[in-house]
Amino acid sequence: MSTDDLAEQIVARCRERLERGESVDPEAVIRAHPDMADALRAQFDALRLLERAFARGGASRVTDASSLAGRTLGPFWLASTIGAGGMGTVYV
Repeated sequence: MSTDDLAEQIVARCRERLERGESVDPEAVIRAHPDMADALRAQFDALRLLERAFARGGASRVTDASSLAGRTLGPFWLASTIGAGGMGTVYV
């Protein structure tokens, strides 16, 4: 099984915890699996974006330790934030 597949499974379990009302600290999960840090960060970033897209009020339940600016999300590189509001954050 690939690192990306394992990271996806770990984040899926975290998502299940969130759905039960538990809190999740992505950085603690990443510290527990340092060999998969990049893959886990990408998965948590995607989860945050999905949560924001579908959440009422636009708030994420996953701890937002930092902006996504300067990071890669899938095939996209998020250079910087150009705006933020109740509907989300806009990156270029």
